[in-house]
Amino acid sequence: MQDDRLTWLFFRYFEKTASQEERDEFMLLLRDPANEAQIKKLMEQAYQSFTPEQPLFSEAQSEKLFAAISDSQDIITPLRIEKSYFAWKRLAAAAAVLLLITTGWYQWQKKYRPVQVAGQHSQQDVAPGNNKAVLTLADGSSITLDSVANRIIQHGNISISQQNGQLQYTTNTPPEQVSYNKLTTPKGGQYQLTLPDGSKVWLNSASALTFPTAFNGPQRIVKLQGQGYFEIAKKAAQPFIVQVNQLEIQVLGTQFDIMAYDDESTVNTTLLQGAVKVKEAGAEKILQPGQQAIFNPQDRSMSVQNADTDRVTAWKNGRFIFNNADLATILREISRWYNVDIVYKAKPGNATYGGAISRNLNLSDVLKALEENDNNHHFRIEDRQIIVLP
Repeated sequence: MQDDRLTWLFFRYFEKTASQEERDEFMLLLRDPANEAQIKKLMEQAYQSFTPEQPLFSEAQSEKLFAAISDSQDIITPLRIEKSYFAWKRLAAAAAVLLLITTGWYQWQKKYRPVQVAGQHSQQDVAPGNNKAVLTLADGSSITLDSVANRIIQHGNISISQQNGQLQYTTNTPPEQVSYNKLTTPKGGQYQLTLPDGSKVWLNSASALTFPTAFNGPQRIVKLQGQGYFEIAKKAAQPFIVQVNQLEIQVLGTQFDIMAYDDESTVNTTLLQGAVKVKEAGAEKILQPGQQAIFNPQDRSMSVQNADTDRVTAWKNGRFIFNNADLATILREISRWYNVDIVYKAKPGNATYGGAISRNLNLSDVLKALEENDNNHHFRIEDRQIIVLP
């Protein structure tokens, strides 16, 4: 009986003839994992009922629908339902159904999420991270930064502009007066910095960049901990060098990402534009755009492979992308952005996940999307901890 009711509500919703009560009932059934197979079957039937000659939407319109679903920062878009399932070159009904279900379900969740009753276990949700950092000056003094304050910080010959979650340095410092500053982001924070030479750096959560107040020498040298994305101003006569523990990344003018967290097993340098040279002791690798150098500090080995650049730089663009990532890797990234700890009461396993999720969502929404990809794990938020359950 429930399958018949679900089918009836599905087409009422799809044809936009459902009442508000019917829409609410349909959303409740849609949230039930037991109905997943029936929903997929109904989506396939809806898709097959339309032909390329009689689409509900034109191909161009349907492409826009799919792009909106994929690119929206406010919609959870698990990639568990793959493009091939819908044969996207034929599109029409599938894109329409997916748009209605995805947007409708998410908006319904926001509006009608059940309220916890006193005495029930109450899940403690966590808001996403934001623009915040601490700038430590050469004299040891520190300045707390956020995305609200807009001001000019004057320190000797250095002028530092803070605006909209960004710092910009300007200086006329003589060579003998060059000093070093340090920008540090906490867990749950990120920040953008424009260096004195015009190079731009995006710092991810739990990261730090040490840099001079002026680049007056033959080289431009900075030190990175954690993760940073770099857009380097071209100065052929003055190479730019990023020092990361045992590694040295040398560039002239390029765009690249370095991930070097202490809780990760490797240091990954990913090139998007230009060329970089990754050096360690006597070994070096020259990267081409789209390549990634992977350095293992344990055995001091280094290899080069093609990179998923969208996944690598997703954090900078306000998203999580988990293409073929295992649960432990995903949760480490989530823990840094939401400033939470991970407690395993079930082994993470070797299963891999795929999906794209906005970093602007609350933690509960991100964990819900992960649960939809894997029936073997469930999650609970408690005292700024993610409890991983079987």
